[in-house]
Amino acid sequence: MVLIYFFLWFSNLQLTTAQEMYGLSVSNFNGINGVHFNPTASVNSKVYLDVNLLTAGLSAENNFVFYHNQDFRFVNLLKRSPLLPSAEVRGEGLDYTTQHDNVSGFYQSEIIGPSFSMHVGRQAFGIFTKGLINTDFNNVPNNLPVLFFEGISYEPLYGVDIKGENVNAAALAWTEVGLNWSHVFKKDYLNNWSFGINLKRLSGNSGAYVVANDLHLNIVNKDTVDFINLSADVGYSLPLDYNTNEFTGTDPLFRGKGTAIDLGFSFVRNLDVSANQRYNRQCEASFQPYRYKIGASVSNLGRIAFDQNTKEHSYYNVSQLWQSIDTMEFSNVNDLMAQFSTVFYGDPQASLKDSNNMKIHLPAKINLHADYQYFPNWYLSGAFIFPLKLGNFQVRNPANAIVGVRYETDNVEFNFSGSFYDFQKLHLGFYARYKFLSVGTDKFGILLGASDVYGADIYVSLKFHLRKGYCYSDKPFRDCGRFQF
Repeated sequence: MVLIYFFLWFSNLQLTTAQEMYGLSVSNFNGINGVHFNPTASVNSKVYLDVNLLTAGLSAENNFVFYHNQDFRFVNLLKRSPLLPSAEVRGEGLDYTTQHDNVSGFYQSEIIGPSFSMHVGRQAFGIFTKGLINTDFNNVPNNLPVLFFEGISYEPLYGVDIKGENVNAAALAWTEVGLNWSHVFKKDYLNNWSFGINLKRLSGNSGAYVVANDLHLNIVNKDTVDFINLSADVGYSLPLDYNTNEFTGTDPLFRGKGTAIDLGFSFVRNLDVSANQRYNRQCEASFQPYRYKIGASVSNLGRIAFDQNTKEHSYYNVSQLWQSIDTMEFSNVNDLMAQFSTVFYGDPQASLKDSNNMKIHLPAKINLHADYQYFPNWYLSGAFIFPLKLGNFQVRNPANAIVGVRYETDNVEFNFSGSFYDFQKLHLGFYARYKFLSVGTDKFGILLGASDVYGADIYVSLKFHLRKGYCYSDKPFRDCGRFQF
């Protein structure tokens, strides 16, 4: 029941997915924002000075609950009092599917605050600030969310075994202050090799996890649940008074801290031989057009250790026929956990670990990507993103495969993309930039009402940059070049 309660809490946070901001990440005008995709972006972009004023995005996706497309209109979300479809009538409004044996989802809302990068010679450096909220769950047996959706009185679940292994749910809210450095370590003829690194100081606001290595239960009837076996760990550090359930807000604002690192590598095949001339001013160094570039990066190698308002509980190979479960009452979190411990161990404190140092790993990932210029200003790009497991208690970043076609000039840019989220669902994306303002989505289909709505995605960026090869008091410092194709 511990697992059920906390999974319900995670589900209420929203069923959501990863935020890649793909159009913004692959643009040659990405600057400091691109270093979150690959740390070498700052040395390979078209700008020598980039200042991010504000970038924000949120995304939503899951493979269980959805809105029927005929009942959902995106414009309704823009109203002062948005009215979402209800779940009162099955087959209309909010609904669910059990086509997937394992239910999964990932949430990320992200704000990139004041940040900048500067390219000097063969090096670039930058500073960035960032705030994130992530929630993830995976390997959840599909009957368990049906129980949440329908309630314990749903008779089709009676007598059905609900079984799962390596069931995971985790939530994490934190801020980052980071340093970026990238360097072109080898440059010859038409080829450039570069390396980049991000060093990040993490401050954790809150976090929680549920990991069930073995879950096996049976809903006998509306007031009895047979826990045949349960091996699970539960941990949380939340802005709550666990004795009163009162929100403690910013007292303290951060309950944990940690460090993380991102590493990146890029290879660029230029169209022309790199110029070796000296420049009096940094703005005079022009951007080298390329035929293609490929890169690899690993992100979020780190964790946050929470040492304030932290509780961890462990249940190892316990079983119990829990009767009258529908009449269970509790007044606060501590009361709830004490009842769970009493049911499974006969002692209200037996499940509580003697620990005040809960560690949760960041959503680490490996990113392989490429960009090919097949005609002036036209690019074809692609990326493969794979989750990287660092520990048992971790927010998981879903896998993704993305391909995009991009038109890019100094003032105008747009990108059409297609993605294969977690290798399960296809999505269409669109990104547009006019000078310093960018808007994009990795789920453009919901705006068209093309399919049932399992999630949403949108991001926006406002920034300022100075283009390589342009000293704005003079004419552009570059020759006439040649027709490159």
